[in-house]
Amino acid sequence: MRAKVVALAAALFAASHLSASGISVNQIVSFGDSLSDNGNAYIATGGAFPGPNYAMTPYGYYTDGPNTTPSTGAGPVGLWVDQLSGKIGVSDPQPFLAGGTNYAVASALTGNSNPQDMGNQVATFVATHPTGASGTSLYTFWGGWICRRWAILRSGRPRVRPR
Repeated sequence: MRAKVVALAAALFAASHLSASGISVNQIVSFGDSLSDNGNAYIATGGAFPGPNYAMTPYGYYTDGPNTTPSTGAGPVGLWVDQLSGKIGVSDPQPFLAGGTNYAVASALTGNSNPQDMGNQVATFVATHPTGASGTSLYTFWGGWICRRWAILRSGRPRVRPR
């Protein structure tokens, strides 16, 4: 949880200082797991995942939506990357499988063992951009929770909560 808070704080801090630093960003390119996936899992599975109890506009993604139980109420809506794009004044990165710049896929690990893993997301980006990465894009990477969870489950040790 602490890592999420620090990462989100860093992203928001960076967003608030991009224009002040004179850095010009015209798009976000995102890599990650379900915390950043705004539709790739939905498209790849023909709508089977994430399921009907998640936000569905325009593609299903793993975040609270008006139809989740309990509903989000008046809190922030959308993934962190959607909220960040609004803060820095660029359009939301659309799913890569719909022609966009968000390569994140739910259940991705940080390696490259599975097709959806973050290493393969980056490899797909590199293969589809033979002239290199844009200097005016903001590249985001968010992943690792699933890897941590698997490590805990494989170890057979109960999770210890800090006090």
